[in-house]
Amino acid sequence: MSAQQAGLPLSGQLHVEKAPGAGTRDEILAAYEHPRFSTATMQQRAIEDYRNELELRCFKNQ
Repeated sequence: MSAQQAGLPLSGQLHVEKAPGAGTRDEILAAYEHPRFSTATMQQRAIEDYRNELELRCFKNQ
């Protein structure tokens, strides 16, 4: 989500998918389905919300 909020292209993120901590292909694609914001405050909020969304999904699947 940080890369998405920074405006980095999706295609570039799919190439780093195998890097440690990069997330899965599905997580990367899901991040790019969210809106991008112009202010640092809103970008940080979007990143935090997305992290919480992923964590919630993981905890529900345990």
